[in-house]
Amino acid sequence: MKKHHVIYIFFFNLPFADIAYGQFTYGTTGLLHMPTADMQRDKTVMTRASYLDVAAAPGEWSYNTWNYYLNLTIFPWLEVGYVCTLLKMAVPELQLHNKFRNQDRHFAVRLRLWKESWWKPWTPQVVLGTNDPGMSSHSNGFGSASATGNDYWNRYYLAMSKHFSWKKVADIGVHVAYLYNRRELNHYNGLVIGANLRFNLPESSFGNKL
Repeated sequence: MKKHHVIYIFFFNLPFADIAYGQFTYGTTGLLHMPTADMQRDKTVMTRASYLDVAAAPGEWSYNTWNYYLNLTIFPWLEVGYVCTLLKMAVPELQLHNKFRNQDRHFAVRLRLWKESWWKPWTPQVVLGTNDPGMSSHSNGFGSASATGNDYWNRYYLAMSKHFSWKKVADIGVHVAYLYNRRELNHYNGLVIGANLRFNLPESSFGNKL
């Protein structure tokens, strides 16, 4: 089993949301690797940078790297992101070996199809999303060029999320998603299930931010 190491470098949230939730690896709202149907508050802007252990990257990766991204929730039902991941390239004529010389770039889009509890209190929220759906980088960083994109972070998903209150102490989120990607190595296709817990502390409290 791969061990995932992600170091959170910085967080910047502008200007209309008190708190936001993001996904380090893919630059979109969700859990660490799993998408959820949670959405940011309207007009939330997020930017982050993270150190990614090789185990947190796609199967083609053979080294630790970094990523950074800009994420914008344009409407309560639409979130878009632009994600860059640093690539190492060898340049023999310059005597540069395994140096960060390029970056993989991709877009992400999330569309809320159904809001939680719209019809009945038990109905979940539903989001359709994708990362790296088409062209990404003009060079894949592993020794050959690609004019059509490498789809390192490619995935399509349909996610559902439902939240429950636990004795007014905490909020429990239960998430189910179906994933599909076109990558040749390490296909993460199929059903995934996750959960998270958030204590009901004041929005401005240190404990809640932590």
